[in-house]
Amino acid sequence: MVRAGSFFQYVRSPHMTTTPIKDKAGQTLTTYDDADGVCLQKADLRQASLNGADLEGADLCYANLEKADLAGANLRDAKLWATDLRGADLSDADLRGARLWKAKTRLANFSGAKYNYATRFSRGFDPRQKGMKLEE
Repeated sequence: MVRAGSFFQYVRSPHMTTTPIKDKAGQTLTTYDDADGVCLQKADLRQASLNGADLEGADLCYANLEKADLAGANLRDAKLWATDLRGADLSDADLRGARLWKAKTRLANFSGAKYNYATRFSRGFDPRQKGMKLEE
């Protein structure tokens, strides 16, 4: 599994923006060694390769992750409000405690992804229909 601090070194997206990456305290990171809870609000990460990335507690609100590869990623307690996940691969990702209110999930692959009772989904989203596994 890739740690959050090092995933920036291998992330690939043809749409990367120059949005500053900030930590929980709002400080701009100059190195990516400690990016736990990184703030990527409104980041353009379309088609990014984030396979196995550790994004626990990350703030990805309003980010564009359309067709991104998040297979096996740790997204525990991540904020994914209004995030564009259309066509993204979240298979086997850990979404326990994540908040996906108003996330765009059409054609996203959630098979084998973990969720728990603290995970929040948009109205009408059925995790069991998407092949997700309930794990505490």
